[in-house]
Amino acid sequence: MDEWVDATTRGTVDFVLGRWQADFPDADSFANILDTKEGLLGRLCGSAEVDRLIARGRSETSPPARHAIYRQIEETIAREVLLIPLFHEQTYRFVRPEVEGLSLSHGSVAVNYASLRIRG
Repeated sequence: MDEWVDATTRGTVDFVLGRWQADFPDADSFANILDTKEGLLGRLCGSAEVDRLIARGRSETSPPARHAIYRQIEETIAREVLLIPLFHEQTYRFVRPEVEGLSLSHGSVAVNYASLRIRG
């Protein structure tokens, strides 16, 4: 795994097949992977334009303006085809109507089972 991360980070491979998951569901967590200096895929498919937008997004305090910046990153990716995701993992859980307290997270623990209860 260390060799894979090193080769990917340095950009010494032509193709990367792997999985990646953001630490938390925030636009910067997804954009940062393309940062040419710090991002895992930055040397392979990052760009100066995306770096500039990532820096602007990180410093923006207005939520609507920040959202617009990260949309520009998405548009750049689509226009330049910098990244082609092959799939996006989905998490599903089915429960009966009397089950309360279900909430899903984006982390490794998908369901907090301690918070579940049956309406009596």
